[in-house]
Amino acid sequence: MTWRDASVTVDAEQQYIIKSVLGDITIDDKGIWREELKSEEDWHRITGTMDAEEIFQGHLPWAYLKEVDAKTHHLSYPHIDLLVEDEDGNEHRLMLFFKDESPDGYDDVDHCLSTIKKAWAANRQRRKIHTLDYDFQDDAPQPAAAQVDVEDDEPEPEPDEQPQDGPEPEQKNEQAESSPTDILETAAEDPQSIMDMFGD
Repeated sequence: MTWRDASVTVDAEQQYIIKSVLGDITIDDKGIWREELKSEEDWHRITGTMDAEEIFQGHLPWAYLKEVDAKTHHLSYPHIDLLVEDEDGNEHRLMLFFKDESPDGYDDVDHCLSTIKKAWAANRQRRKIHTLDYDFQDDAPQPAAAQVDVEDDEPEPEPDEQPQDGPEPEQKNEQAESSPTDILETAAEDPQSIMDMFGD
């Protein structure tokens, strides 16, 4: 996936329908859908060569999609491979099939693949995984700054403790107020300054 695929913004309400002889595919902000399978003869050939668990049908939420790629060369039934991780952390492949010979406007694998990538990237952006938090070499989201735990070496002072570096509360107003002892010492050493301060 390139940075262009990962940074595109798609309208959250947008819904894309990819026409297919085997059953239309819907791509929206919730994931990928293929509800209805058409063309029994084609599906009979496809299911005759692979397990039914590998064939994509139904709904795939974006949260379970891990990788997406296409296999098209010299295939009667080109397909998009969806690497999926289930709730238990197990990965498996689902194949989204198309038919090689189709009417114009149907079974465009490249168009479907690019639409899936754009909608998937937009979903990541809406989930606050921004392009700055995306590792494009590994093609994987990175934790955002707010998600990273940073250890603070200095514990915060208790509410009744004062920071070591700061002045004591009495020192803050040292020029504004003088203690009785300071006044007496000043009176003994410099009586004129006391008279100037308090008057005759």
